[in-house]
Amino acid sequence: METSNFTLTRGSLSETVGPSGSGKGHVIKRCPNCGDQIYSHFMGLNNLLVLKTTTLSNANELPPQAHVFLDSKLEWLKLSDNIPKFDKFYRREEIYSDESLERMKIALQ
Repeated sequence: METSNFTLTRGSLSETVGPSGSGKGHVIKRCPNCGDQIYSHFMGLNNLLVLKTTTLSNANELPPQAHVFLDSKLEWLKLSDNIPKFDKFYRREEIYSDESLERMKIALQ
């Protein structure tokens, strides 16, 4: 989502830097109390952030669009849903709606 569409309504977030598949890294914003990851900002994605929807009050309204990095999935974790699955990451064009792709294109300018 666009960083301009995200507002933290209370509290503050701690920040750490982690590796990414691209090798450029990403900034991880976490709850300073419990350590849950709230969102990530991947280097090179300019004005976009990746929001962890399970941290939202209405998380059921935003189901996952894909399962990624299954090549490192724990063996005991079973995924039986019909959501697309990928060993690594996916091509956005295969998953995102036309509207999402257009928003991303604008945000990356």
